[in-house]
Amino acid sequence: MPQKKSIPQQLSSLIKNIEKTSNGQASVDLKMLSETDNPECIFIHICPKEGPYKYGTFVFEIQLGNGYPINPPAVSCHTSVYHPNIDFDVCLSMLDEWTGDMDLEDIVMGLLFLMQNPQIDDPLNLNFRGDEKYPDFVRKVRKSLKGQLKDSSGHVFERNWHKPENSTPSDSESEELVSFSPTSLPSTPIMFDNSGEYRAIDSSRHGHDSNNLLDYDGRNAATVTLNTAINIAILGVVTVCVSTFIIYKCLKKGL
Repeated sequence: MPQKKSIPQQLSSLIKNIEKTSNGQASVDLKMLSETDNPECIFIHICPKEGPYKYGTFVFEIQLGNGYPINPPAVSCHTSVYHPNIDFDVCLSMLDEWTGDMDLEDIVMGLLFLMQNPQIDDPLNLNFRGDEKYPDFVRKVRKSLKGQLKDSSGHVFERNWHKPENSTPSDSESEELVSFSPTSLPSTPIMFDNSGEYRAIDSSRHGHDSNNLLDYDGRNAATVTLNTAINIAILGVVTVCVSTFIIYKCLKKGL
């Protein structure tokens, strides 16, 4: 059995791999990591490319605390969002079923799945009653991303739309999203196999047999642009600097 990675090792691996593993939909906030004096507090940016929250950007905090990785971390969302399973606190089933074999990368991929596949029939957020139809829910999500929806207390959700052209969701895009329903997907989003790769969760949506591995890198290799290559090079330099800094802090604190 391979030895469990330490917190510094998990964090270094997360910084290095998560953008590739998530197909560019998740990243570690390196600026916050360099500014904070608490290596147990990690901020993650989730930017879904599919599902109701497509083109939004959502900031999550992972607070490791004492007892991690034996005990699960505390996860919260710092972005105002119309989501049935998020009310600052995050209802993520894997945290209730936590085992010491899980790590930071599992948590981040679980958060991405939650943004792509909200569970409207088991709401945590008081804005939801639990009996809302999925098409109606998606339309409200799109309105919230455009800054046109109020929460239960009357506050308007901040505009959260980051499509490259800085446009708002078109009617055709909204209808396309309405047609996508996650109700048939399993509650456990992503599984780690013995080779250390993430398995595909839904063959009908990803075009893969459910027993095959989802190849994020190969699927997108042909579309990598010069700008992307430059950004990756810059990220690599920053990653080395930040990882060294975090490992130093962790060792200093006796982790």
